[in-house]
Parts: sequence; structure tokens; C-alpha cells
Amino acid sequence: MCSPKAAGGLVARISLRSPGPDSGRGSAAGSIVNLRLNLWRDIIDSLPDAIVVVAEDGKPLMVNPAAETLIGISTVGKQQLTDLLAHNPWLQRMIDSCLNSGQTLGDPDALLGVGPRSITVRAEVSPLQAPDGHPDGAIILLLD
Repeated sequence: MCSPKAAGGLVARISLRSPGPDSGRGSAAGSIVNLRLNLWRDIIDSLPDAIVVVAEDGKPLMVNPAAETLIGISTVGKQQLTDLLAHNPWLQRMIDSCLNSGQTLGDPDALLGVGPRSITVRAEVSPLQAPDGHPDGAIILLLD
């Protein structure tokens, strides 16, 4: 069953928005922002755990290579994510609850249906927080 994580749960505060007007193209501030975003993307891509980041409207923002391998698709588009969630309604409920509560939720023994097969994973869904603290999306972590 899904349950809120303790205070030590993951809450991401990584902004995936473009830099503001004072960090324009070619500026030192803009270069630093791009360097930091590239570093975060490299870190997430290097992790052995499957990570999918979705916007509040359900649009996929980022999928790391481990998630592509686990989910069995090379590129996650909105339709593929919709199909994955349709076969795994428990995951959609976790995302919705996370966005409503702003808390990290987890299930240590979730059965993830991927195509014709099902695998047991540890699933966690954490809020992707906007600078104002409001959940701007969700980070889905799947460990097989």
C-alpha cells in the first residue's frame, strides 16, 4: 500500500524551466544554469535506477536510460506513458496522491505491468517542486 515517506524522503527542487531574462543566452549566469542542468541530467542518466519525471499535466519531461530499459521503450512520449499508467493504475494513484499531498509516497512491492510481463519493483513518487514550493510535477523512481 502507498504510504507517505518519513521526513527524510526525496523532495526535488531542480528547476527544469528555462533561465530568467537576466540570465540570457551567452551570459555567464546562463552558462552556469546550462552547466548545472547538464550536470543534473548526466547524474540522473548515470543512475542504475529507473527515473521518469512528469509535469503536473502528465507530460513526460525526462526519462533516464534505466527507465527506458525497464519500461521497454526507447522514447517515452505522452501516449506511451498513458499506456503504462493505464496498465498500472496504482502508479497513477501514487502520482495523483503525491501531487495533491506534496509528499513522497512509496510501495516496496509494486507489481509493474510492462507489456506482456509483470515485474516486482520498489516504487517511489516524489514531488518535483516549483520555486514557490508547489508541486510542479512528479519524479517516479522504480527499482527492480
